Amino acid sequence: MSIPAIATATQDPAAAASESLLRSTILVGAIQVAATGLRYGASVLFARWIGVRGYGNYAYAIALAQVLAVFGSMGLPSGALRFVPEYMARRDWAKLRGMTLRGRQLSAAAGIAIALLATGCLMIVRPANLSLAALVAGVWLTPLIALSDFESQVSRSLHRVGTSYSLPLMLDPLLSIGLVFALMRGAGYLTAALIVSARCAALALTVGVQFARSQAAMPKAARDSEPVSEIPLWLNVSFHMLLVGSYTIIMSRTDMLILGLFRPARDVGIYSAAAGTATAASLTLVAANAKAAPMMSAMFASGDRSGLERLVHTVTLWSFWPALGTALVMWLGGDRILALFGAEFSAGYWALVILALGHIVNCGAGPVAALTSLTGYHALTARVFGWSTLGNVVLCLVLIPPFGLLGAAFASAATLMMLNLRLYQIVVKKLGIRPLDALKNWPVAGARRLARRGI
Repeated sequence: MSIPAIATATQDPAAAASESLLRSTILVGAIQVAATGLRYGASVLFARWIGVRGYGNYAYAIALAQVLAVFGSMGLPSGALRFVPEYMARRDWAKLRGMTLRGRQLSAAAGIAIALLATGCLMIVRPANLSLAALVAGVWLTPLIALSDFESQVSRSLHRVGTSYSLPLMLDPLLSIGLVFALMRGAGYLTAALIVSARCAALALTVGVQFARSQAAMPKAARDSEPVSEIPLWLNVSFHMLLVGSYTIIMSRTDMLILGLFRPARDVGIYSAAAGTATAASLTLVAANAKAAPMMSAMFASGDRSGLERLVHTVTLWSFWPALGTALVMWLGGDRILALFGAEFSAGYWALVILALGHIVNCGAGPVAALTSLTGYHALTARVFGWSTLGNVVLCLVLIPPFGLLGAAFASAATLMMLNLRLYQIVVKKLGIRPLDALKNWPVAGARRLARRGI
């Protein structure tokens, strides 16, 4: 659902855009908080139903599938975010139709190919300390995750950030809980492999709903047009975005994947609970970016640099303070929060503390990753993410064997901080925008807004 800006005679366009962004962020944030709560609740239930070791096998299988799905998507979800707004603005319905149609076909084909290859590799390697059945079931999430990501970005690019973009994401955890509960009642027992299989079925149904919603959001003229393809151009631009996307997901999962190589599934389960809890600190940045990213692309393309700077400052301001408050809650009561998964999971408290610090820095830097990717610096952004990913792998290999959970958390948080610092420098140097100025100037800006409204 798109929420238009309300402009009055006393409200300038910048204020109207800010008001629109605020209301869209609140809407998307509310939906994503609900969806995150459902996913978190599902994780808690699964952990209690199969124990810490079983949950570790489940979490490892999901992490592996998420990494493989990045390559299965071929960067096309980010490509949709780049090209769909452009085709909409130009009313180039044939290319808009071609982008969405071919994007789905390529994502599905590549995802299936990767799942087949990964299944063959797992049957040969047969890891000893992890569940082979769960891993094999997990890799078949690859094409489904790739398609789900593509449909989400299409809806997001069409500015349908409410029911079309976010609401379908609530279906996956709801269906997963229902299917897993039915399996438990029917079979009388649960395993990590059964839960992953239920996730496959739930995500397949979710993708169907996402497809229907994105088709409904598409202009009728685009749906009725003969598709025109620019596959070489799409893949060329998407390749750099694929690098950024792959580096992002690899960085967010390297710690868990390497932890599983050196430590038992129990440690993977505890760390997964801590990492999943810590991501709540960045939830407001994700929600704001859902609406802001297409706006940043459009403002940059139209040369509205002052509007772009105001938008970046607004996103930074709305992301940092909720992140700080969420992190404080984790630091004060993180052990009790983790105990929801089971008593053994409280051992991940200090890992949670370290990871939350990394998310505070991530939000304080503002939407720098999206900004550099969508303003013509995607190749430079890809290089920064590449070096950061390499650094993350090295840190994980050095720190996890001797320090376990704490080593994984420190490697992840340190990498996230260094990445944001470098991207921040690029934004300042190339675009002349300083997101941190929003935090410095927010009391003055707030007073001016209150004065304008006569408060």
